[in-house]
Amino acid sequence: MARTKIDKTLVPDLFPFSGGTLTGPLALPTGTSSAASVQMTGAARTGLYFYGAYPTEQAWFSCRSVDIWGTNSSNFEVRVPLMAKGTTTNDSAAAGYIGEYIESVIDTAQNFPTSTQYGDLTSISLTAGDWDVTETFRASLNSSTCTDVSCGISVTSGNSTTGLVAGSNLFLLAPPTASYGTNMGFTYRVSLASTTTVYFKIMATYSLGNPQARGRISARRVR
Repeated sequence: MARTKIDKTLVPDLFPFSGGTLTGPLALPTGTSSAASVQMTGAARTGLYFYGAYPTEQAWFSCRSVDIWGTNSSNFEVRVPLMAKGTTTNDSAAAGYIGEYIESVIDTAQNFPTSTQYGDLTSISLTAGDWDVTETFRASLNSSTCTDVSCGISVTSGNSTTGLVAGSNLFLLAPPTASYGTNMGFTYRVSLASTTTVYFKIMATYSLGNPQARGRISARRVR
């Protein structure tokens, strides 16, 4: 295999190449720290020096133009926004990729926790990244006497309001009636540095019997 001198170091060429015209793309995998130069004009050479993700939303590589012995050089950098590729069928995005989808559905009515206390209807585990989390909620009276119900999205479990902000990721709603349930749906951004459990929070103020809830919490990775 041919070898080319870059920065006074011999590195193997991707493929033997001399003269003529190179047609088609030249692609290097993420993490490549050095690569062969490609003859452009005369004795001047342009070497792909590094290729990777910096930051993750950009394709980034640094190029170094050197003479044949690497004694004179100049650097320049190119950053190009990445375009996410969609799908043309009914499959799912792989874990870690834009479009990844996770959900938990409770389609059988569950009792609310003790009156005025928060609890978790269900939860999902999300890995590090930027997520749009959606919650759909339905409360039914179930022969109880109920004055209000709440639903929310939080990373804190149990009887806690930590991180809940009314009108953002917490909604206090009118109570259900004997004829009609209470329904709610909203989306909230959750940005995570590590794998985290996200909880579907519910609360009701009631007496005589126990109101019930059902719903879905789902998340779509946006980056």
